[in-house]
Amino acid sequence: RALHRHYLAPLASRRAREGTYALACALRGSDGHYASLWQRREALASRPLALVWGERDPALTTSHRDRWLRAFPHARLIAAPDAGHFVAEERPDLVIAAIRDLLSQPRGTTTEGSTHAMPSLR
Repeated sequence: RALHRHYLAPLASRRAREGTYALACALRGSDGHYASLWQRREALASRPLALVWGERDPALTTSHRDRWLRAFPHARLIAAPDAGHFVAEERPDLVIAAIRDLLSQPRGTTTEGSTHAMPSLR
């Protein structure tokens, strides 16, 4: 796909991948940081939340999605069956619609805990 080629093109040589490798090494040592963020997830419980999820994502699977939904039962799931990991680029229409929907809600409200497959604008 063109989108994947767009991301892979700058990484064609070993030297070009050195920064990416350094980032991966740094992230590997960040488990404690991410665990501390997850422990503080309750701070988001009163906030409107939408999960726009690319269902074809090979890195973040349905088990990841389900964990987020259990942690945030008030969240609205917006499924993107035709998108993968780069859902904001593959289906910007869904992301824009989700943001607009969140911004249109009165302050102090939360989203309903529902699965909502938004219509395609293509």
